[in-house]
Amino acid sequence: MLFCCWQARVMTHGKPQVVFTRCPEDCQMSRELSWPRCRPPQPTHFMRAVDDGEHLMLVADEVHQIGSAFNSRSMAIRSGATLGLSATPYRYGDPVGTARIFDRFGAVIEPKITLQDAINAGRLVEYEYYPHVVHLSAVEADEWRKFTDRIKREAAKRLSDKSQVRPVSELEKLLLIQRSRLAKKAQAKPSLAARVLEQHYEPGQRWLVYCEDSEQLRDVMEALRGVGVHPIEYHSAMTGDRVAAMDWFRQFGGVIVSIRCLDEGVDIPDVTHALILASSQNPRQFIQRRGRVLRKAPNKNIAVVHDAIVAPLDLVDEPEQQSLLRAELVRALEFAGAAINKTAGAQLRSLAMSLGIDLERDGNAGIEEDEE
Repeated sequence: MLFCCWQARVMTHGKPQVVFTRCPEDCQMSRELSWPRCRPPQPTHFMRAVDDGEHLMLVADEVHQIGSAFNSRSMAIRSGATLGLSATPYRYGDPVGTARIFDRFGAVIEPKITLQDAINAGRLVEYEYYPHVVHLSAVEADEWRKFTDRIKREAAKRLSDKSQVRPVSELEKLLLIQRSRLAKKAQAKPSLAARVLEQHYEPGQRWLVYCEDSEQLRDVMEALRGVGVHPIEYHSAMTGDRVAAMDWFRQFGGVIVSIRCLDEGVDIPDVTHALILASSQNPRQFIQRRGRVLRKAPNKNIAVVHDAIVAPLDLVDEPEQQSLLRAELVRALEFAGAAINKTAGAQLRSLAMSLGIDLERDGNAGIEEDEE
């Protein structure tokens, strides 16, 4: 068996023949084929080391990652059976990479299990959903406008060639990612976190606050301390003991402020509340984050999700932010759809209709941000 994992830590209960991974020094992995400090080998060396053929089963965890230009080289390995695992195998904004995945792994196995199916089956708990609107600052809005103009120019170059469908260029992808980070790191979000936690946090609850990066995490930690909430930070570069921090959280509750290291592969079913400050326009990220909060745990019957929605102050004065609002609404409605409080979904749909936003047409927003 060949097990391909693209994220932080590999924990194996069985004994795969090969592990091909990018992971930190403390990962635990099968040792038949390994390289110093868990660094990935040169592709040619790795390919020579694998005893490939029909006897080999290829398993790709987080299979959407294998479609990238870098990771897809591992699909040159010959195998018999294949199995891809992911919240969603589609690579948003990357039809070429998506095609690579489906060509190798085949169609999604039916029947598809929806979030509501999982809740009905008792695998996930029911949840309440509360969106909170914040706005870009004047400086951020001006930066958004500049990025939008550059993105439009790049897209025009791509769409001018009527003879073929060209994928999004690397420059256009980079501009889209940089623009999206303006919304993820909006200056208004740390103060929103302070207001939400000050109003709703109660001792004994287990809250998870998702941030975009260490800078935002630091600002959020400071804002929470300012209202008397004492959070625990949790991320790969933290100076403290991550295991001890998580043990404390599981035993006593509290507030964990984290960045992307919790998106794939870390299990904290004890979480009862989440505040999502930074969420990608790529649906996979918020699917993963929602699922992180809804997992069953003893004495946990319901979860609560708070979500920061970035919206323009006025679409007439800031029309270039319509794409931002559209993507935020699509994501918010995905959350609201299965929530037990239906008011949020009704309000969001009313807002979308008033702005002429077609949610069916615009449902697959986002761009891939690969871990390579």
